[in-house]
Amino acid sequence: MAPATLPDPAAPRAALPSLRTQMRLPAAADADDVLCHFLRDARACAGATALRVPASFYGTLTIVHAGMIIDGRSGRPLPRVALGGLRGRPGELHFAAGTVATTVVLKPGVANRLAAPGRLAADQVRDGRALARLAALAAGGASHEHAIAQVEALLARARAPDGDRFGPTLRQLLWRMPAMSMADVGAHFGCTARNLQRLFARELGVAPKLFCRLARVHGFFWHVHALPGDAKPRWAELAGACGFADQAHLHRELKVLAGLTPLGFLRALRQGPAAHWALRVPADALAWCHRPAAA
Repeated sequence: MAPATLPDPAAPRAALPSLRTQMRLPAAADADDVLCHFLRDARACAGATALRVPASFYGTLTIVHAGMIIDGRSGRPLPRVALGGLRGRPGELHFAAGTVATTVVLKPGVANRLAAPGRLAADQVRDGRALARLAALAAGGASHEHAIAQVEALLARARAPDGDRFGPTLRQLLWRMPAMSMADVGAHFGCTARNLQRLFARELGVAPKLFCRLARVHGFFWHVHALPGDAKPRWAELAGACGFADQAHLHRELKVLAGLTPLGFLRALRQGPAAHWALRVPADALAWCHRPAAA
């Protein structure tokens, strides 16, 4: 497979070709497992298009129907069926001209369940064709609708067992964890702080402290989404509402985990094409998240 021509990193974002993006909510039966579906189409693009991807506690299942997606960090194409776990650092994906792909955004822990009996480490992408539960996704389905139907059937077969406590407890604590001590978090999961490390490593592939940092940054994302379009943010108040020590703490964490300053993130939401910002989710999609109250 010939490598795609990557865009000049010095080129302004506005000069990049447009990547058509649609967002769809999951079926009600999948709401505990799926945040949303992104349907991306680069057939009208004259060249490669870059998509910024922040660090995130969400996993992804991407099915490439045509063309290729290049990981900006490694320079290698994603597998035709790519299962990705939690992202501990930001990056970019480059969509070659003519690429058509479906990405299912998975809620925390679901990607590791699909990878079973193996595990996904942070920032790891597995080839779905080598995973028993995902092999059928590579067998066909050139349309978004077919891919989503296949994923829905897959999730129905891979539900967490009835006795599973991790998923429900995580959903209950998700936005509260940044303000809690590790001992308090462990108590909710019925384990010591040391065993909590093992539990998160097994279920999510990361330490609980990194997960809390990502939850804090996601809380900031959702608060900014909730702002009126012409509102001038009060960064210090937003930082406090999201659990950051102060505005400087917010600035540092967003630079590390999203690759942007708070103002840069706001501009990406208000000015940048939705196709170039993976977390620009319409407001109605947030009803599926356990979103904190707006500041």
